[in-house]
Amino acid sequence: MHTFRETKQPIERDDAEARQLLQLSRLEGRDPLQDAVAGRLALDRLDAVADGEGDPDEVRWADALRRELRERFNDIAPTKFEVPRT
Repeated sequence: MHTFRETKQPIERDDAEARQLLQLSRLEGRDPLQDAVAGRLALDRLDAVADGEGDPDEVRWADALRRELRERFNDIAPTKFEVPRT
């Protein structure tokens, strides 16, 4: 039996703009690994708040920010998925 990680691959994306942003970050003295880990931690926290049952204003704020970040990511690194024409 295959594990989830073995059967599911990341979505292929056009990452040209993302690579440019990483290079710019390096030139600014930032560490992409540290930024990635901090971003992952932040998204995990946003998910916990947005999917939780806490203060409704905080839940709405976290969900809106989470959506905004995902949209921005998708703008920077859009999927390469194409619908076949028939």
